[in-house]
Amino acid sequence: MSNPRPLNPPIDAVAVRLMWDRLVSIVDEATVTQYRTAFSTVVQEANDFACSVMDRRGGTLANSRFGLPSFVATQAVTLRSLLARFDAGEIRDGDVFITNDPWIGTGQVMDLTLLRPIFRDGRLVAFAGSVAHAPDLGGVQRWNTSTDVFEEAIFIPLMKLYEGGSPNRTLLDLIAANTRIPDLTIGDLEAQLAAMRPITSRLVSLMDEYGLESLDPLADDIYVRSETAMRSAIAGIPDATYTGEVVSDGFPDPLDLAKPRDPILIRATVVVAGEEMRVGFAGSSTQQPGSFNSIWTFTEAYTLYGLRLILVPDLPNNAGFYRPISVDCPEGSVVNARFPAATLSRHAVGHQVVDAVYAALAPVLPGAVIAQGGSAPSWDLILMGKDLRGRPFNRLVIINGGSGARAAGDGYTWCFPANISNTPIEILETSVPVLCEEKAVIVDSAGPGRHRGGFGQRISLRARNGFGFSLINARVGHAPQGLLGGQPGRRGRALLDGQEIPPGTDGEVPAGHQLVIETPGGGGMGPVIERDPRRTAIEMEDGLVTASWGSLQSD
Repeated sequence: MSNPRPLNPPIDAVAVRLMWDRLVSIVDEATVTQYRTAFSTVVQEANDFACSVMDRRGGTLANSRFGLPSFVATQAVTLRSLLARFDAGEIRDGDVFITNDPWIGTGQVMDLTLLRPIFRDGRLVAFAGSVAHAPDLGGVQRWNTSTDVFEEAIFIPLMKLYEGGSPNRTLLDLIAANTRIPDLTIGDLEAQLAAMRPITSRLVSLMDEYGLESLDPLADDIYVRSETAMRSAIAGIPDATYTGEVVSDGFPDPLDLAKPRDPILIRATVVVAGEEMRVGFAGSSTQQPGSFNSIWTFTEAYTLYGLRLILVPDLPNNAGFYRPISVDCPEGSVVNARFPAATLSRHAVGHQVVDAVYAALAPVLPGAVIAQGGSAPSWDLILMGKDLRGRPFNRLVIINGGSGARAAGDGYTWCFPANISNTPIEILETSVPVLCEEKAVIVDSAGPGRHRGGFGQRISLRARNGFGFSLINARVGHAPQGLLGGQPGRRGRALLDGQEIPPGTDGEVPAGHQLVIETPGGGGMGPVIERDPRRTAIEMEDGLVTASWGSLQSD
């Protein structure tokens, strides 16, 4: 691909930046709208959604600074599928398109993608997008038990939810009939619709203000500037082939729970050639039984996000950054499952592809990469049953581990790369019949290093009423590894009445019994002997580490 050329005539750089910032603020406003109007805790507390504005050709122009990185990338994939399927005359003002097809969307059937065309003076100029994890769409409640996508939820092909401003009542009735909690599911769907309205009105106002007949010249200018920045960053890496690996826990075969669990290998090969980069995952484990396989859309999304974060972190995200980068996900592998595979737990693999890429690039980008973390993958706990009033519930609870250390500092207890928030205990106790007996940092769980990893956390839940659960987790048999001499973090574990249970466990917690979740600590960065002893002394005083952890600096 030749070097990008600026537009002729170019748009004034100051005007570009003003309009660029306005685009981001427009999507931020939509994000706040969806957040405040959503009904479910999965949106309001877990942050499991994202909004975007895309150009009429299918490229991401701007997205919110608050939301899931994967959802931002997959919205454009869905839009390109829409443009390939529907003729221009079939896309009208007032239409809203919907799908949860994992292979043209987020990689999971529980996520609803909505796209709304934006018209100005009768001409299509852009698209607004919203993706959100739905509270419930039928199918299995225990994610670890599904064997194909048809068991997992109602499957909605790419179609119109609204046509010319009129709702598709049949489709809405079908969705409502296929959820155990229709008030939350339909309420969240309405919140997605509400979020796209300000994108439409504010974008048209922006075009009116600057006299733009089309968004294409502005989009092209933003893309060229972003592509140039990415090409410059890639050019600074020596031309070579770099390889990194992640070994992760194996998962249960839902048809044979006694079958041995072989570890999963994720291998990333990064080829740098001038200003371009190719990332391939050949050599990764083959597709696994059950729902623990990623799909190419999800794998590509996190690969690209992880690269932009370390190469060009300071400019707002858009499609231009990814023009010099290609991602190859072999079909039939754990990073690209074939239809109709079960994929509800696809993040168990997909979140870890960033670690494989960073392991590959660590020798040449030691100041940018991040060590393995205890929230890659995020620890997802699905709780189901009836509350104390006899009402059904189905709650997705996120419990974060420690992030990996960076060259510039220690890790934190948060979710990277998914950017998913913890579910607050106060919210959990009001929506699920549980009593939280403990929520605490796990002492000594951070991986030692020049900079330590983030701490894992322990949450102890006592059942007030019996409930079922499905736990999607990893980094149990294989702890998060450090980088460049850093040491591993503490492995995670889960216990039911004091007995450790393996990753991907489904079970029941009778009333009065206890479920304990202990998330992993993040890996360290650099040799621990180089850590500032004053920082260790402060953390010992605060009770975060003990003398045995601190003694590693003198070994």
